[in-house]
Amino acid sequence: IRAYISDACRNDLYKVYNDYSYKTIGEKAKAMLNILRQHKVPFKHLGTGTNRVAVRINGYVFKIACDDSGYEDNKTEFAYSKSLQPYVARTYEYNGLIVVQEYVIIMNEDDFKSAHWDIVETLNKISSMGFLMIDIGYNPKNRTNWGWRMLPGGSKEPVCCDFGDIYLVDDPNIAKCGNDRATEIGSDADLCNEKMTYDTNFIGLYCPHCDKK
Repeated sequence: IRAYISDACRNDLYKVYNDYSYKTIGEKAKAMLNILRQHKVPFKHLGTGTNRVAVRINGYVFKIACDDSGYEDNKTEFAYSKSLQPYVARTYEYNGLIVVQEYVIIMNEDDFKSAHWDIVETLNKISSMGFLMIDIGYNPKNRTNWGWRMLPGGSKEPVCCDFGDIYLVDDPNIAKCGNDRATEIGSDADLCNEKMTYDTNFIGLYCPHCDKK
């Protein structure tokens, strides 16, 4: 990070990060991009998300947190990237405010459609490792969370490039159904307590026993 982001630049970015006068993340992201320009950082703006702004510097993706949620997303991606290979973007460095990752080519709409079942299989493998996933299921609104990793020989594989909302589930009770069967069947039955499972496209969880979503 320090090879491209000087301490002075980082400090200026932190000032914007901690400035709550900005009305939107978009406004804060623009201010951060201006700081990069002022410090003559050679970057290309890739896009602004819900709580981070992404730029490309010398072939690497730098994600800069715009708020506390973005900060936590950076932390999560750095923490889990290695154990989730090859299913997510490789994450190389992290200092809280910024996380550095490999550059992958974001899927266009046609790519996303053609890669449907490859993405679902990737999600299935991530889920089987004990992770709870949010906002990366196969849904058009999540398309930009997926990209192509180019491989030797011209082949490619789908990878999730925005996985800040992913959680390793240590407590088996977290994914159990809490539906009150007594309400539904008019008895004194206990909570359903069956294990929740993902729908086909990993968009949401449902109970295979009582169908509660």
